[in-house]
Amino acid sequence: MAEATSSEWLRRGRLTRHQVHVFLEEALVGLLVDIIPRVLDDSPP
Repeated sequence: MAEATSSEWLRRGRLTRHQVHVFLEEALVGLLVDIIPRVLDDSPP
């Protein structure tokens, strides 16, 4: 994900450096807060 986002910024110019930073930061926070706890939860959905 980081490579693809960086490529959009560096090679294609579709995103700004700031947009890449915000996107990656928010994606990481989302993984830590929402996804990882669900993966670690052993109870069925």
